[in-house]
Amino acid sequence: VSNTANLYIQQYYKLISADIEQKTGQKPKQKKTKLNGVFVFGLQLEQISKIRDKWSSAKRCKPFEDLGNSMQLKRSKKFGNQILDLFEEQVLQTFNEEDKVLLEGLIFSVGARRFHINYRELNSKDTDLQKQAVVKAMDIGRVSRNTYRLLAAIGHDLPREWAVSAMQQQINYQMSIF
Repeated sequence: VSNTANLYIQQYYKLISADIEQKTGQKPKQKKTKLNGVFVFGLQLEQISKIRDKWSSAKRCKPFEDLGNSMQLKRSKKFGNQILDLFEEQVLQTFNEEDKVLLEGLIFSVGARRFHINYRELNSKDTDLQKQAVVKAMDIGRVSRNTYRLLAAIGHDLPREWAVSAMQQQINYQMSIF
């Protein structure tokens, strides 16, 4: 509610009430109505209302760099899900129903940040075999944990260093039992 509009209304009521009091001899009741300046001063223009509608209905996305890590991940996951939905729609239109078309992964970057989304489901047996192979390669090639950590940061397909370390401890424990 605009203060200017309310001051205008108060002054207007004072003038009107003085006029009514002179003509009728009775003092009119004071109204405590608050009005918006847009209506009082005739500022209700079509252009203003269109702009307001546009602002209220438009979704504004913050720039990716201004988002926190969790929001960046949420936005990239949402984007990945939208791509998967579009892919599935196009597969139905393009390929035969008997064809097994799978989207295995998506790689995209926003600014300096790179994202890898895997759509295939990984079973634990395959991941355990991959970790065991990495442990064997580290033992044979005498690769340190720090070196492997650097390699895992570069290659998104490699298991993380902590997962390989856990597998190495599991293998050592199983060997100590036998």
